[in-house]
Amino acid sequence: MNFLNMFKKNDPIKEKIIAIEKEIKRLVKQKCKEKLFVIWYGAYDIDPKHLVFWVCVKSDKMKKDLEENEQLNINLKELLEKYQYPKE
Repeated sequence: MNFLNMFKKNDPIKEKIIAIEKEIKRLVKQKCKEKLFVIWYGAYDIDPKHLVFWVCVKSDKMKKDLEENEQLNINLKELLEKYQYPKE
């Protein structure tokens, strides 16, 4: 992929990533009363498997609570299927 193509407006995978990011924030906010933010990065344009989302919170306790919340983690993983992110 050409470097400049990363900035084109019609990037279906990037649109999916942004939708997933918003949904992650919505789901995590239901369980987290701390300030949080979600970031993502990766070379998804080279291969979709090169993408990571980070949920960042203020305290280690909240981080642990979110990690241990099995239903939340299931729901977060299901977002990739919901938005038809490539299976790679």
